Amino acid sequence: MITARLYSDDRILDLAPFLDQLIINRSTSDEEADLRCRVPWGMLSDQDLSLDWWILIRRKDQGVEGPALFLGRVTAISWGVRAATGEAPEGGHVASPVIIRAESWLSPLKRGQIFLSGRGVGAPGHVYDLRGWGPTMREILSAPFTSNNVGEVLARLFDRFAPHYRLPNTIAGGASFSSLPVVYSPETAQQFTRSRAEGYRGVYGLAINTARAAFPGGASPFGLLQSLFGADPNLVELFPCTEPIEIPGGRVSPTIGGTPALIFRLKPFVSGRLDTRSASSAQVAQEQTAGAADLARVVALDSVIELNLSRDDSARVNFIYMDTPASQSRGIDGFGLYGSPRLDLEDIARNGLRPFRGSWPFFPRGSRSAGPTIRDQIQAVIDLAAAIVGQSHRFLTGSLLLAYDPELLQGEWLRLPSPGGSEGDLVVYAEGIQHMITVLPSGAITARSRVQFVRGFYGVEPVIELEEAAESGEAGGL
Repeated sequence: MITARLYSDDRILDLAPFLDQLIINRSTSDEEADLRCRVPWGMLSDQDLSLDWWILIRRKDQGVEGPALFLGRVTAISWGVRAATGEAPEGGHVASPVIIRAESWLSPLKRGQIFLSGRGVGAPGHVYDLRGWGPTMREILSAPFTSNNVGEVLARLFDRFAPHYRLPNTIAGGASFSSLPVVYSPETAQQFTRSRAEGYRGVYGLAINTARAAFPGGASPFGLLQSLFGADPNLVELFPCTEPIEIPGGRVSPTIGGTPALIFRLKPFVSGRLDTRSASSAQVAQEQTAGAADLARVVALDSVIELNLSRDDSARVNFIYMDTPASQSRGIDGFGLYGSPRLDLEDIARNGLRPFRGSWPFFPRGSRSAGPTIRDQIQAVIDLAAAIVGQSHRFLTGSLLLAYDPELLQGEWLRLPSPGGSEGDLVVYAEGIQHMITVLPSGAITARSRVQFVRGFYGVEPVIELEEAAESGEAGGL
């Protein structure tokens, strides 16, 4: 079913014979794995139980290793010994399970820190002197004005840090993180994360707040990137993943059976392109993608063990506005001055004003560099937010417990056929996937997959009915 191995610079340790339980969590924020192994006392040395390991978990079908499920760095190990019960072996004690926790492949860039010093200390890429930081600072200050694609700027800054981090020597010869891609456009999605490419939408604008990173001062590299490019997580996703595809000619993917990648994109919404005048003018979310139901991976009905659904009034949104660097308020809100809120007047009258006010840290600009006014560009961002979070109370949230399905990925639409067909198929957006594999004392294996989802609906995609606030009694539909 799976293989699980530890990798250091000079050793590989197979955990599969001792595996008792494995849990892999994959979400649109991060990935992690927890393993419980039953190893006879004394079999593992102190060196075996160090924190210098990486772990690679792969599928195994009919004895053949398949695609990667997880690649990450071991961050915690616990073990011990306890008094035996029942028929005690010599000495009366047995080993407690070895518990291993691992974070995603991005862990070194999340836990490590970088500093700017008046003098170098022999740790380039981690402690910068002024001369060493200069090229990176020039990139930080100039990159936002060379591309409207925010993700392209993110990728260029990631590439500044990536050469200074590497995999263990037993994986792809210790390849540096420069071998690991950032997915920031439909083209890079098609190349590195093929199953996600059709619904991919890039993030456009000018990342002018990168100037705040001119002096890093003890930040982690990924923390720095998050502070510069991490827009409202309700609207934009930035997460590491281990994609189960091999890239021809790649250095890392043929070795592990997959591609570690960093994904940066707009959170998918249920319809195709954003059909508003401002969005069309500013070329925001104009990719010709299919709707959620057509993009969704079909889940076999007979694989469902349990389905839980809910709606919550706390998710109600009937007023949407976005703050951007071009529309910062100074005590009095600029509703209608820097773009008009999207609102549902009938719902406001019934339930009161329930606002979503998000932050868009990029100076509004679509993929077209000239043409639309600043107001149109801000309005396009507001329209985009309305398409993603508008009227959220109408959608379903919940969880699916399924028979084990290693092909499930976080950040994908799933479609569950309706048993009777009366309501139509259930379509949901999978924000989190958990795979659970347990080896019973008898040797039998049980395996399950759990999906945490949002934006669920039955049948055809719901129409988000939010009007643009009118200045003189007039209102246009979304």
